[in-house]
Amino acid sequence: MKRKTWGAFLLLGVLAVGAILLFLTYRTYGNWDFALKLRGKKLAALALVGILTSFATISFQTVTENHFLTPNILGLDSLYVLIQTVSFFVFGGAQMLSQQSLAQFLGNIFLVTLLSTLLAKALLKNRNLFLLLMV
Repeated sequence: MKRKTWGAFLLLGVLAVGAILLFLTYRTYGNWDFALKLRGKKLAALALVGILTSFATISFQTVTENHFLTPNILGLDSLYVLIQTVSFFVFGGAQMLSQQSLAQFLGNIFLVTLLSTLLAKALLKNRNLFLLLMV
């Protein structure tokens, strides 16, 4: 890599570390244990989601052989929200909120996978990627 590129990476790394430190220490008012525990979990969750999202996007682009297509562009996140909303309506809000379990999560993932596969197969019958993107 060029020297200029390494300099940009170094600058971004320093800015990222600075932002992390600022997030962990801003307005703690001397309550370090509580703030660092709570914010540390949030920071770890943000980092994990960022890393896994990048892996999912790269995998999705590899499988579809398209470098511009992402799960978000296809609306798979909206499909997940739709399934959650319908479940909330059908089973009732109190039951849905009181029974957050692994089985419920895996059931939602199964439904998203099933519905997205059926939708993609139906829309890609004629090999028309543009129709899939428009829907």
